[in-house]
Formats: sequence, structure tokens, C-alpha cells
Amino acid sequence: MSTSGRSEDGSFKLLRDRDVGTSPGSSSKSKRKKMEASSEDGKEKQEEIPDLSLADEPAHLDLSVKELGPNHAQQLAAALQLNKSLRRLDIEGNNLGPAGGKALAEALKHNSTLRKLFLGDNLLGDEGCVALAEALQTNTAIKKINLDENKIGDIGTKAFAQTLLSNTTLLELYLGENKISNEGARALAETLRINTTLKVLVLGSNDIEDDGGEVLAETLRHNATLEKLYLKHNPISEDSQAHMGRVFERNYGLLLVGGFEDDEASKKIWKRNENMSEAERLRKMQHETQQPPPDRVARVVKEGGGGSSGVSGGGSGSGVSIMEMRMRKQRMMAEKMESVLKEQKEQRAQQQQQEALEEMRRLLMQEAMERKRGEAEWKRLLDLEREERRKEAQALREENEGLRQDIARLKEEMEYLKQADK
Repeated sequence: MSTSGRSEDGSFKLLRDRDVGTSPGSSSKSKRKKMEASSEDGKEKQEEIPDLSLADEPAHLDLSVKELGPNHAQQLAAALQLNKSLRRLDIEGNNLGPAGGKALAEALKHNSTLRKLFLGDNLLGDEGCVALAEALQTNTAIKKINLDENKIGDIGTKAFAQTLLSNTTLLELYLGENKISNEGARALAETLRINTTLKVLVLGSNDIEDDGGEVLAETLRHNATLEKLYLKHNPISEDSQAHMGRVFERNYGLLLVGGFEDDEASKKIWKRNENMSEAERLRKMQHETQQPPPDRVARVVKEGGGGSSGVSGGGSGSGVSIMEMRMRKQRMMAEKMESVLKEQKEQRAQQQQQEALEEMRRLLMQEAMERKRGEAEWKRLLDLEREERRKEAQALREENEGLRQDIARLKEEMEYLKQADK
């Protein structure tokens, strides 16, 4: 099926399931099938990693389903650190594993040109996902990252939630067909209260249940930037879907909520949002959040028009410009982010202090143990010396006793000789 959505340039287009992650690994799987079909004798050779540091390299490189492994990922990561031309890298359907994910994460810390990274179906696991999330805390170039079908659980999801608190450049995050549960969904929900840049979030085919889905929905009351949320093929009950649909009705920014296509109310919501201009949606969002309007009349530029019109009917009344509303929201989000970062800094400081105390305690205990060992060794040596002296004294006593016996025997012999002479 197809659903209507909005493209990056602001125009609307048909958005099919494959565009939003219904089958995140379908592209790599289909390529893998083609490769298997074209190699009946099973003698395909592994692709050699090209030299990406060359200036004439293309902006898009497709290495999907090339039977690569962690060693190839190391080579590719080394090349990415030097490359200045590549904008998109497809490396889906390989067996990079956690080690390959770590290698690419290290490369992203030094690469400032890559914009889109497709890593679906690579068995990265939580370990590889955490490394990539940490890399995106410093990387400001990546706009889209696809991590579908990588056995990622709540640990990796929490790492990305933490990253999205400070990352302001990532626009699309694909985490479909993984092992994310309510715990990971709640972590992302907390982040979406603060993040003001993410536009697409794909969480289809995970283990998110009613609680996780409802928390995500409630969070969207406070988020006006997320445009596409995909939750299809999660064990969310019909009652919870209905509740989430009612929450979505109050969000005028959503253009697509995958996984609720059969709900008529949701269809009306998306159709309503699509037909609104950006200015109208922002005004509706402002009204729903009960933000007081400014004391002056403002004019907004309607989407796709090029002209301007008054905010209220008849050209009179109170209104607010798009720019001012965005600045106000950004200030609010900046204050929240500053508060969160301050709290995190305090927590880190407390943690460092606690670690320093633990280290001091450990050193003191080690010193005490060494002192005890030294005292025990000194006592042992003293006992040995005492034993040796005791043995020496005993030997001297025995030697003296032998001498006394010899002297007595000599005296007896001398007395006997004297008597014999008489």
C-alpha cells in the first residue's frame, strides 16, 4: 500500500511502505537473493574495497550484499577517515558484526562529508549500535542512518536516545526489525520531548507493546518537528491504537504514522495535516499547547505560494510569524536541553567524585594489606632468626657438655696413672 507524505523540498508525494521501513532489510535481502541466483556454482569472489581517499570517487557507493566481514569494515573505515567526497554509503546485508560497527563508528568521528549511511542486516548488536551512537555525538554530518535488522535491543536504543539529546543534525533514524521493547521506547519518548530536529523515526517490527506505544504518542504532544513515526508490526492492541490515534489528532505536525493505516480517524488526521500549510500547523500546535499569542499582528508566508496573508480573518487580530514561533520553541527546547545537560554534568561530577573516593578506598585497603603482608614477613624472618639462634645456642651447650665430659675423663686417667706410679 502507499501513504501520502512530504518530501524534503516541502512537496507531497506518495510514500510507500518500503520508503518508511515496512521491511527494513528487504532491499538487502532482495540483493542477496539476486546474488545467490546469479551464482549457481557458488564461486563469487568478495568485492575489493575501493580506495575512497581518491578525489574522483563517486558521491554514492553501494557495497550491499558483497559478503564483506569485520576485516573489510576495518579497511573501509580507514578509507572513510580520509575520504572527502562520499555522501552516501550502502553496506547492507553483510556480516560486519559488532567489530565492524565499532570500526565504522571510529571512522565517523573523523569523517565530515558522509550524509547517509545504510547499515541494515549486519548483526551489529547493541555493542555496535552503542559505538555508532557515541560517534554521532561528535559527528555533525550524518543526516540519515539505517540500522534495521541488526539485533539491537534496549541498550543500543538508549544510547541513541542519549545521543539525540545533543545531536542536532540527524533527521532520520531507522531501527526497524530489531528487539526494542517498552524500555527502549520510553527512552526515545523522553528524548523526543527535547529533540527538535528528528523528522523520521522507524520502529516497525519490534517488541513495543501498549505502554511503549502510548508513551511515544503522549510525547508527540510536546514535539512539533517529527513528521513520520512508523510503528507497524508491533504487539500494540487495538484499544491502545485507538487511544494513540486520539493523541495524534492533537498533533498538527505529523504527516505519517505507519502502522495505523486501517484506522479511519488516523487517515483523516494525516489528510488534514497534509493539506495545511506549515504556518497553519504551527498556529494549531501553538493553540493546542496553550501558548499565549504576542501582542502584535504578524504575517506568514504560506507554503508553496510565495505571497503573504494575514493570520486572522479580515487581516486583523493577533498572530505570530513562523520565525518567531520557531525561535520561541527553540528557546524553550534550548532551556530544557540546558537543564538536562546541567543535570547530566552534575551526575557525572558526582559519579567522578564517587569513583575517586572508591579509588582512594581501594588504594588505602591495598596499602593496609601490603603493610600486613610486610609485618607478617618481618615476623616470619624474626622467628627464623630466633630459631637459628636457638639452634646455635643448643649446639654450643652440647659442645660444652662434650668438653666437660672429656676433661673429666682426662682427670680420671691422670689419677689412675699417678696411682700406678706409686
